[in-house]
Amino acid sequence: MNMKNNEIIEKIAKSTIRGKLKYMLSILAMFGLISLVAFSSETKAETLVEKETTVVVEKETNIPTESTKPNETTGPNETKKPEETAKASIIKKSSLSPAKSKVILLDPGHCRKHIGARGNGLKEEDVNLDIGKACRNYLNKYSDVTVYITRTNNKCLKRLKLGDCLTARNHLAKRLSADSLVSFHINWDPDKKRSGAMILAAYNSGYNKNVSKTTQALGSSIMSNLQELGIKSEGFWFRTLDNVKYKNGAKADYYSIVREGVLNRIPSLIIEHGYVSNKSDCNNYFKTAEQRKSLGVADAKGIINYYRLSAKNIEGDFQTISGKTYFVDKEENKIAGWVKKDGKWYHFNNKTAVMNKGFFKEAGNKFYLNPKTGEMTSGWFTIRGKSYLAKGNGVVVTNQIYTDGVKSYFFKKSGKRKNGWVTYKNAKYYFSKKKGMLKGKQKIKGKRYTFSKKTGKLRKKK
Repeated sequence: MNMKNNEIIEKIAKSTIRGKLKYMLSILAMFGLISLVAFSSETKAETLVEKETTVVVEKETNIPTESTKPNETTGPNETKKPEETAKASIIKKSSLSPAKSKVILLDPGHCRKHIGARGNGLKEEDVNLDIGKACRNYLNKYSDVTVYITRTNNKCLKRLKLGDCLTARNHLAKRLSADSLVSFHINWDPDKKRSGAMILAAYNSGYNKNVSKTTQALGSSIMSNLQELGIKSEGFWFRTLDNVKYKNGAKADYYSIVREGVLNRIPSLIIEHGYVSNKSDCNNYFKTAEQRKSLGVADAKGIINYYRLSAKNIEGDFQTISGKTYFVDKEENKIAGWVKKDGKWYHFNNKTAVMNKGFFKEAGNKFYLNPKTGEMTSGWFTIRGKSYLAKGNGVVVTNQIYTDGVKSYFFKKSGKRKNGWVTYKNAKYYFSKKKGMLKGKQKIKGKRYTFSKKTGKLRKKK
């Protein structure tokens, strides 16, 4: 090796930013092991390609979430801006809609105050609640159904302010405009050998006959799934009242849940899953939480089969990007439109995929989404002192008279509830702030009026 040349190269190399690198390259070049010019140009090209590839990968995979803030240190991608990620994401349109879904109200029978049957160390209200929750959870795997449940604890349903604990269940179904009401129970009999499940449904009275047909068909579907668990079927029980009749003169159904369902035109049935008085039924189907869950799942499958539910939920989760909330699926697409998550509905702007909040319209229907969470609202809600009501499918009631099973109200085109005098379809009505639609003989501001006892239409003024 020529030491003099080596000293010159060393001085040049150390005087540059890449001194150390050039120094090593020079040594190797002197030994004829590599070409200094060729190596330098290839290194620059490879570095450029490497940088370009890194940028592409970041756009495809680095989606910021609430737990990964832009200013946090996360390694090589820490300088990637949320805006860049948002632009790179694909927006995919959802085909789901709560307005098209079936609305099912599940009812775990009884409560702490109005207790159920007792036997073999079990309390009916507790067993019913576990069955109901399991049924709800399984149904919520589907997006062509919206599920409600009358209670999630043992409190009395009188708190709903829809009548007493029993009738409040049917009135809630009416308020939600539910497609059906399914009430969960377990039976009791002095004969401890009696066992098996039975369905309490509406008999063929001829009054609102579609209701009785639905309760029987839905009940059959549920019973088939219970039998698959090994439960003996006791079939249907049709019981009537002697002193109460429907408008067509037929005897009314005995059980309140069933009877009120017929009157409200909402198919309502009771499932007696077995006998708490029978030790075998208790040990095989009620004793453990897992057994109760199996009953609830069987009930859910019966409902799914009857209504032919098939739409599954979009799998994914909420993500916050640049302060805006999106729903991102497993393929990292932003979803636009409706999404059902944990049994609740949310809507994302059809163009930007940003979560919607407040009022918005779609396909002629008006909805209200919680201004904080974005969750779809159902039931009564108040905005700036004005009352509104949304059905179980989220559609806000507008331009009509609507009853919640207890009282009737009038809602304007905007959805606001209107009190006082209302002219609707060429007839006059009066709606009290506390009582809703007035019927019969009434005194209003010192004057007497007579309204139809059935329809509430003004008849004459005295």
